[in-house]
Amino acid sequence: MQPNIKIYDINYAGSGCPIGSVSVSMTPNKGAINAVFDRFYASLSNKQGQQVKRCKLSMSIQVPKNKRVRLRQVRFRGFYELPANAYTKFVRNYRFGSKTKQVNRTLQGKGFRVINQREPFNTSWERCGKNVRLQVDSMIELKSRSDNSSQVGIDSFDQLMKRNYRGERGWKFILDFTPC
Repeated sequence: MQPNIKIYDINYAGSGCPIGSVSVSMTPNKGAINAVFDRFYASLSNKQGQQVKRCKLSMSIQVPKNKRVRLRQVRFRGFYELPANAYTKFVRNYRFGSKTKQVNRTLQGKGFRVINQREPFNTSWERCGKNVRLQVDSMIELKSRSDNSSQVGIDSFDQLMKRNYRGERGWKFILDFTPC
């Protein structure tokens, strides 16, 4: 347990995360931060076209003077349902303190799939007692040359509840703490 560790100054903006559509919380043991989205998805109903959704999420992590922190892993969860001749692209730019990482993934195909991905980050340890800023600049692109419906999302409750999906949702940032 890390009782003196807190998240604060949580901000988000973009077409994929309008005001009131993101929930950010820290797990009780303070070992992870969960970000769950309500409206970060794109869909085309029985038509060809392209849709792009963006979201910038940022928060600060308060670290006590006798601890230091690092970001070990990001768990990313979502879904896509694509007909033939359709694809989606996920782009995420992570920043933890001064460390950055970009993750791109393009998916195509037929049918419904749940994305359940673990992305190692393994930053070096931040300085003792230094509060850290965590930022994610992300984008979903959906492009279809099919007249069939297509959709993609990062854990929209509305969409996932229709699919009988169970498990973790959204992004989960796994943190490690150590004494100084």
